[in-house]
Amino acid sequence: MSQLLLEKISEVRSRGMTVSVGAGVGRVVVCVVGAALLVMAADYWLDLHMAVRAVWLSGLLGAAGYLVWWGVVRVLQSPPTDDRVALWIEGDQPGLRQRLISAVQLARDSGGASPSMVAAMTVETEELIAPADLTDVVKSDPLYKWLGGAATAIVVMGLVLLVGGASSRDLLLRALCVPGIEVPRKTRIEVLTPADLVVARGDDVVLAARASGVIPDAGEIEVVFASGAKQTYPLPRVPEPPSDDAPPSNQPADPPPLSRDRFSVTLRGVSEAFTYRLTLNDARTPPAAVRVSVRPVAQKVEAFVTPPAYTKLPPSRVPTGDLVLLEGSRLGLSVTSSKPVKLTGPITGTGAGQNRVLALSTSPAGPQPPRAFALRRDVNNPTQLATADGASDSIILPKNATGIAVVLVDEEGLETRDPTVYRVQIVPDRPPTVRVIVPQRKEEVVTRSAVPRIGFEASDDLALGSLKLRYIVRAPAADQVGNAAAGGGGMVAGAPPANLPDPPVPPSPQTPEPAAQDDRAARSLDLDVAPGSKSLRGFYPWRLVSLSAGGLHEGSVVEWWLEAADTNNVTGPGIGRSERFLFRIGTEAQVRDALMARLSGSFGSLQDTQQNQQDLTRDLGQLILEKPLQK
Repeated sequence: MSQLLLEKISEVRSRGMTVSVGAGVGRVVVCVVGAALLVMAADYWLDLHMAVRAVWLSGLLGAAGYLVWWGVVRVLQSPPTDDRVALWIEGDQPGLRQRLISAVQLARDSGGASPSMVAAMTVETEELIAPADLTDVVKSDPLYKWLGGAATAIVVMGLVLLVGGASSRDLLLRALCVPGIEVPRKTRIEVLTPADLVVARGDDVVLAARASGVIPDAGEIEVVFASGAKQTYPLPRVPEPPSDDAPPSNQPADPPPLSRDRFSVTLRGVSEAFTYRLTLNDARTPPAAVRVSVRPVAQKVEAFVTPPAYTKLPPSRVPTGDLVLLEGSRLGLSVTSSKPVKLTGPITGTGAGQNRVLALSTSPAGPQPPRAFALRRDVNNPTQLATADGASDSIILPKNATGIAVVLVDEEGLETRDPTVYRVQIVPDRPPTVRVIVPQRKEEVVTRSAVPRIGFEASDDLALGSLKLRYIVRAPAADQVGNAAAGGGGMVAGAPPANLPDPPVPPSPQTPEPAAQDDRAARSLDLDVAPGSKSLRGFYPWRLVSLSAGGLHEGSVVEWWLEAADTNNVTGPGIGRSERFLFRIGTEAQVRDALMARLSGSFGSLQDTQQNQQDLTRDLGQLILEKPLQK
């Protein structure tokens, strides 16, 4: 085929493909934009359901895809052949009389024809089409028609979006099945109640909304319960919250003004699930669901107590009816929930929204904010929980705790309400008791070489840790030492030895005995205590001569007492002290005088007792004989 014929055919082919592709694109635009405008209008008036819009969108995408394939892709993939284009030209140029199609076909396959004849036909055909304008072979009417329609559709859509603003935009988004877009109305509703709300059975439910645009005075809410019952409630405007800046007044307060755009209704004691729709003016919300569930409760609570290590007591299971814990003990709880609970982490803040144990406590000022401890859920059993405090599975309650309560949170976020409070009593570790049984007198006069026997008994509810004999030596004044060395200083019966310092004033019995200011200087003698013993009774021979390097002098005073400590290394140790005793150091003569004075006092007491007995016997006889008593 000659070069001229190839150029003419290629020119016509290109124009034909351009017209076909352009018309195909125009058809797609007209189809998509026109269908979008139609569904937007239908949706505005009919509030089409998402399913209807989804079916429409699927059909539109299918139709648009077919038009793109048929009018664009097919044309580009399969352009017209030379024979087809030649026939187009023959149809538009009747004067060619089949010469062009013959020249095209014979140039491809002569079929035995004479080459000179084919060449002559080709030359003749070239002479006929060379001056001809073949641009009109392919008609442009379809291209102009569909592109014009597409342009019109785009302009119309632009005007709709421009004039309609947010309303047209929302309709277009709804046509594209974008979720959460409502049909634009004169009144627009913003639902304030959370979506997919879950409430506890018996709780009140507040359904609230905010209106914009044209705001009516009231609306209504349609409720459809799970049982099939339907109920319509009025949806009034809510009162405005009181202003904090309002000045105080003794006059009766006027009713607060109603909110301009907020509406609310409260459904009391909801017992079953329901769906609802709000209607304000011409706007109506899509159905929203409220599910009803039961709150989780602790069906079973088991308590395990681990006493402090110093007690050497094993862990034990204790009843939860009345928990009595030694201060410093660890409490472990095993909780079985009435329903699966959610998996929560360590306690943050007050622990709201987490499975927790609340330790209730009080103080002289009143109840204190509860302290929260985490409850760790079993990964494999969502109804089983246990206490957790870091790596430990037990907790230490505050020493002023009065009770505990278990609060659970289920997988839907519902918390236990009004949990059972288990009474708790935190018992402090009592300090040991120690008592001096020998000597019985608080004050004794002894020589400096005496070895008095100290009889004692000590006990603790758990174990004694140590027992000490504490003492303070108070030296006499210089003049007292001199008098004692001269042998002076007799004693009067019943009176303390002469030339000795006065005994210290005993502490007031109304208040705990305070440690003396010089107790810090007191020395100690450790008495033997068997490890783990709860009680101890014995005697200790005390060699007074060994109390000081320089020895004791007549006139010195030894103040002493016993001090017992327990093994409490958590909140203690607890210290118990006996009463205080005095050993006054005197000469042998002073000791004898003191003993004689004590003996004389005893004889005097016996004589008084004998005289009292005789008087009682005489009075009894006179009463029996009914004689007047003789004075």
